[in-house]
This record gives sequence, C-alpha cells and structure tokens, in this order.
Amino acid sequence: MSDEMERREYPRARADLSLKIETGAVVESKVRNISCSGIHCQIRCSVQLMSKVVIALLLPSLAGKKSGNFDKIDCEGVVVRIQKVAERDEILYNTAVFFTNLDKKDKEKIAHFVEHKLFEQER
Repeated sequence: MSDEMERREYPRARADLSLKIETGAVVESKVRNISCSGIHCQIRCSVQLMSKVVIALLLPSLAGKKSGNFDKIDCEGVVVRIQKVAERDEILYNTAVFFTNLDKKDKEKIAHFVEHKLFEQER
C-alpha cells in the first residue's frame, strides 16, 4: 500500500460527474475522483489556495432507482491544491477541494457511490 493510500481517511474512486463550483463565478466542470472528504476536478480558471467554494454535483442514484436518476449534492469546501496543466491546446487547473460542510445523508450517498465504483473498477 502506498503512503498516499495510507494517509487517506476515506477511499477515493475515479468518477465522471457533472459539477458546478462557485469560486466567485460559477464554473461548470467534471469531477475526476471523489471521496467523502472531497473531490478532484479540472476547471478553466485559477482559484487561490484555501479559497472557500460552493459545490453542486450530480451523483448517480444507487438507491434502487432506475438508471439515469441523480441525487444533487450541495455543499461547501476549501481549495487545498491547484495545479496548472496544458491539455488539448487549453490551460486547465487540476483542483482539489476538501469538503467543509457536507450533510450526513449526502456523505452516506457519496460513500455508497465510491464503494460501488471501487467494486466496478476491481472487476
């Protein structure tokens, strides 16, 4: 097990989820990975470290509902890492956000989603 894995309190899974992140302006993006403690996404604008952000993400519902249903999760977070990258002739920013205000039910939904994704990725 790597040192990075040992430091994580919650498991993290790759994901491709729709995201809106408010950094002063609202930016649409995609989540690249998610855990109960935060997300990693790519955005088109730079954000200062430790900036407070408001997040709205669509999490596929796994609670016995038909495919295509989503749970909207609204929460707050703090930018804890940002890295400028060039990708396909555009500048993007790999951004890590630590959740600071996440409802207990939403945390449980994320935990269930991550568990499901990790199970799928192991197959």
